[in-house]
Amino acid sequence: MLDTEFRAPGGELITASSLAVGSRVKAADGTTQNVTWCRRLPRGRRLLVELHTKPLTLTGTHRVMVPGGADGDAVREVEAKALREGHAVLIGNSQQRLVKVSKYYKNVPCMEVEFENDSIIEVHAPSILTKGSDPRLPLDVDNRLKVKDEPMDHVEEAGEEAPVDAGYYTSSDDDRFFAH
Repeated sequence: MLDTEFRAPGGELITASSLAVGSRVKAADGTTQNVTWCRRLPRGRRLLVELHTKPLTLTGTHRVMVPGGADGDAVREVEAKALREGHAVLIGNSQQRLVKVSKYYKNVPCMEVEFENDSIIEVHAPSILTKGSDPRLPLDVDNRLKVKDEPMDHVEEAGEEAPVDAGYYTSSDDDRFFAH
């Protein structure tokens, strides 16, 4: 896809549509590899495959790295159109099972790219941008006053109950007090 991103040697992300022969990208093994051939394909009807473990949309013929087969290889390649829910794919230094795989046809342009030594390259799909909680709101999600200048002694884990005698910092104008 045109908006798929690759890591450049300096660490910045560059989109597939910005690549040209001679562009340099980081391979999964940490080496820097050259783009040896690329072209922008015009809008055309293509089988698209969405992998929902880490959101990524590929053409059906895109090769995806999966854990090795019976021949003892550490990794092997599979065309995206052959992937199914539950298949394991390699993501960085680990593997994850695909939660969902969607396949559909759509008229889209895309980039066709080849890399030096047919290297394995980690791609980065554009992510949803977030900002965290709203700093303009004085209360947190538990309706407690946000006090940003007091140190926090303990962060509750998901599902963990706060101790009965635990208090929360709150403030009232210039007065600060510890409430139980």
